[in-house]
Amino acid sequence: MTCHEILSKSIEKNKTYGAVKGVMRETELTYLKISTDDFSGRIKAYLGQGKMLNSNFDTFGGYGTIQIPKFQELLQYICNNGFEHHVAINPSLISDVIEEAMVKYLKWQVYIH
Repeated sequence: MTCHEILSKSIEKNKTYGAVKGVMRETELTYLKISTDDFSGRIKAYLGQGKMLNSNFDTFGGYGTIQIPKFQELLQYICNNGFEHHVAINPSLISDVIEEAMVKYLKWQVYIH
């Protein structure tokens, strides 16, 4: 954990602590994005599974390269449905459990990629 490199340029550095810094390790993973649809007043989400690959490039923050099957189809869905670009990831294959919780119990609209 460290201070956020971009935010600390516009606000006090000590108020930006909490950013993750480092390269993600190679592993299978589940990704999830939850957002609001402000026009319909609903919560929406997409989720899927992929793999974090070994990355070796010069950048900052918490980063990695993710391999996602049919990635172009996912990008089309993200763009056509107004999602922001950040996702949460978990280093395990748990999309079925997350889907059940969000669809069955929370009644949210979820796209499974």
